[in-house]
Amino acid sequence: MLTVHADAAMKAALQKATGLAQVCDADGTVIGFFAPVSLERAHLYAEAAASIDPTAHRRQPQNGPTKTTAEVLEHLKTLERRQ
Repeated sequence: MLTVHADAAMKAALQKATGLAQVCDADGTVIGFFAPVSLERAHLYAEAAASIDPTAHRRQPQNGPTKTTAEVLEHLKTLERRQ
């Protein structure tokens, strides 16, 4: 396993983590995850996080037309009136 030594600034930032933390570079690109040793089962959280694709949460393109929130709410109101 690779060991990375944190400078004072990184150490201070990581000490604020109370749970699993995502570590990003200056551009916001995910470079890894950090699980503090105080976190119960920290190694399991780190292993699970390492298997997650950080780009998977991005919105997928829609195949058909989309509706605004107002249009959806109006449609729901018409359904309530039918009952």
